[in-house]
Amino acid sequence: MRTTKTNIGLLLFVLIFLTVNYSCKTEGKKTVEAESQPEIIQLFNGNDLTGLNIFVEDSTLDKSTVFYVKDSMLVASGIPNGYIYTTSEYEEYKLVVEWAWLEEESNSGVFMHLIGNNKIWPQCFEAQLKAGNAGDLIASGGSGFSGLPEGEKVQSKFNVSNEKPAGEFNKYEIICNADSIIVYVNGELQNKATGLSHTKGKIGLQSEGTPIGFRSFYLEKL
Repeated sequence: MRTTKTNIGLLLFVLIFLTVNYSCKTEGKKTVEAESQPEIIQLFNGNDLTGLNIFVEDSTLDKSTVFYVKDSMLVASGIPNGYIYTTSEYEEYKLVVEWAWLEEESNSGVFMHLIGNNKIWPQCFEAQLKAGNAGDLIASGGSGFSGLPEGEKVQSKFNVSNEKPAGEFNKYEIICNADSIIVYVNGELQNKATGLSHTKGKIGLQSEGTPIGFRSFYLEKL
């Protein structure tokens, strides 16, 4: 009888040990998986312009004709010049933007580290969206970074244009890390700037030219 009770006790001990051990491993795996997933912040929710402000010089203009939602896209009309920007400031992130020209190719831009007063050419760093020049980096409104010759504000992209034609979506992946900006266009490294004059600010999309649609506009925290 004692032997039977001993065996049962030993068996129960082993089962409890295995259960606790498995549970710990499972919880540990879940924790690692959770830690490996970056925090994603949607700057455009696909339905409305919550969390975004619009700037145009003419205060009497109906801003909803300049930036609006259509078919789950954030659309910039192109005329007049202006921009839509986040209400919050951000730093240390990877910004993902997908865009397509809805009619003919023209001009636009993506603003990072937008600070100061609103004006048509604000203080920020711009990833160019002018057709054929996506990947160029512009130090706008008094911003600056290392390596720019005095009086210059544009650093050209590294390689020939790898943009897609009007009607097809392109993808920007822009990494803002410490005092640097790294720019990928459709998966290809096209630019890098270091020694930024400032490293935090709002994020914006520009209206300048013809209609352009944005179907992705979000960031991953680094």
